[in-house]
Amino acid sequence: MPKRVVASFIVRVVHEPGNEQIPWSITIQHVQSGRVYRLADLKEVSSLLAEIVEAENWPEDARFIPLETAKVVKNSILEGVPKRRCPDGGDF
Repeated sequence: MPKRVVASFIVRVVHEPGNEQIPWSITIQHVQSGRVYRLADLKEVSSLLAEIVEAENWPEDARFIPLETAKVVKNSILEGVPKRRCPDGGDF
C-alpha cells in the first residue's frame, strides 16, 4: 500500500499590481526542515512543493498514516472543545 507523506508549509503571497517587473512575491517555508524558498511566479508553486516533498529523506521508522485511515481524537485535550468556524464557513 502506498504510504502517505505529509509535509507542512507556511506560505505568504504578496501581489503588487504597480510593480511591472515582479508583481508577485511568494515565500514558502517548509516547517519540518525550516528552509525558506522565494518565488516570483505563481506557476512555480506546485512544482516547488512537489520537489521539496520528493527530496525529503524519510526515515524507515517514520510514522506514516495509511491513506484510508480516519483520524480519531479520543481522550485528548481537544475532546469536548467546540469546533470554531473559519471565515469562509469551514471548520478548523
